[in-house]
Amino acid sequence: MPHQAAAECLSRLMGQDHFAVDPATIYTGVHDPRERLAMNARFDRALAALRDAARDGATPRTCLDLIDRHLAGFARVELDTEDAERVAECFEMAMDCLGIESSEGVLNRWLYGFDL
Repeated sequence: MPHQAAAECLSRLMGQDHFAVDPATIYTGVHDPRERLAMNARFDRALAALRDAARDGATPRTCLDLIDRHLAGFARVELDTEDAERVAECFEMAMDCLGIESSEGVLNRWLYGFDL
């Protein structure tokens, strides 16, 4: 995807409540409003970093390194499986914007502790 289009796609994801109840799926959302706000802010920071990297013409590897670094801000051990999977899905949406098809194990290592 061209850099500007990727940056625009990432910008459109920013500011959304990614961790609210999703009636289109079985996702019940993060129930604590403070934690939900914090998780959305963390994801928006990741999106901003990825958007800036895309504008600068970053390689897929650089973007995956950024994703890995920002995933570390989400304490996997403190999240239930449903919320952890939602975090991974959010980063997959960002990867879609960037035209990256595989996380090369980044998401699996964070989600499961190993690459499948």
